[in-house]
Amino acid sequence: MLAYIARRLALAVVTVLAAVLISFLLVHATPGSPGAIKAGPGGTPAEIAQYNEELGWNLPLWQQFLDYLGHLVRLDFGTSLWLSAPACMRWWNG
Repeated sequence: MLAYIARRLALAVVTVLAAVLISFLLVHATPGSPGAIKAGPGGTPAEIAQYNEELGWNLPLWQQFLDYLGHLVRLDFGTSLWLSAPACMRWWNG
């Protein structure tokens, strides 16, 4: 019975990690960048590059993924690019 529970928990962890990896890769596969969104339609290439650097999009993909995992574990969903406010539920911050 204990072995069965351990296998199921291991499978659950692998499934969650796979879902997180797929969502991370899908975000990176879309055209554009968060810097372009934050800079807006009139943003210069220099502004876009600056925003991308601030947001960590200039880092290697593996490092971005580890940072992403670290933030998810802490339930830190970052800042909304549109609202410039925390991207979490209002009740969570108190």
